[in-house]
Formats: sequence, structure tokens, C-alpha cells
Amino acid sequence: MNKIRFGWGVFAAVVAVVSTGAALPLNGNASGTFLASSGSQQADINRSTSGVSNTATASRYVYANPPRNPHTAGSQTVSWTGYSNAVGNNNCCTVYSYNSSGTYVAGKSSCVTGINGYYTTSVSFTTAEAPSDASYTLYCTLLASSANRVQSYRVSP
Repeated sequence: MNKIRFGWGVFAAVVAVVSTGAALPLNGNASGTFLASSGSQQADINRSTSGVSNTATASRYVYANPPRNPHTAGSQTVSWTGYSNAVGNNNCCTVYSYNSSGTYVAGKSSCVTGINGYYTTSVSFTTAEAPSDASYTLYCTLLASSANRVQSYRVSP
């Protein structure tokens, strides 16, 4: 039986990322990271394997850049999973579409209310709203005091 070598360098890198609170990749496409929308909010964003949340007493905003599925022509759906701690929370995210020159093409929002627990929601773009060279930005509101979190995202044809 062959042993898989797990060197100290890899171990040290993992410990460094976890101990410094560096941005952890969290999404369904195995690439990308949720980031604070401004540097001043970065310290308020809590990252864990269960998603990103906000420790401040006021709302904060995070964004991610889900990749468009380049192998699929036509419309696409961007979905995301989150968690809400109370039925009255309004959990909102907006997805913006940009063409290859960085020009805004379309934006769509989805808000989930009445949920205490995990949820998944999505928005769909037509071919005109998300051409084959499009890129996306997912922009989400994190409520105060860790009242909700955003966990992952996915782009599907």
C-alpha cells in the first residue's frame, strides 16, 4: 500500500490560513471566495466552512465572482445557498452580469424571508442578459450579529 505524503509545508499553510482568518474558498464550483465589499468591513466578516457571516451590529456586504459556464450556450442560472437564524430575516443577494469589456448588462435579485434554517434560491439570465463572454458578480447582504450567512454558489446551464 502506498502512503500519501502530507508534508509539513502543506500543514503549515493550512494552519496559517485558518489562524489568520484569510479568505476561504466557499462555493459549488470549487473556485472563488466571498470578500467584504470594502476593506473597512473585512474585520467584521467571519469565515468558516459553513459560510460567511457578519459579526458587526450593522449590516455588511460581501461579493463573489461565480464563473459563467463557458461550455454552455444560452441562458444560465446562478444559485446560492445560505442560512437564516430567524423567520423574520430578509436574506437578499443580487447577481450582476457584465460583458467582456466590463460593461454592465443585467442585474437580478432574490430575497428569501420566512425561513429559519438553510435555503437555496436563484436567478436566471437569458442569452442576451448573459452572453457567452459574460462574467457575474454575486453581491449579498449579511445581516447584523450573524443573523444570516451565505454559504455557496453555483452556475448551471
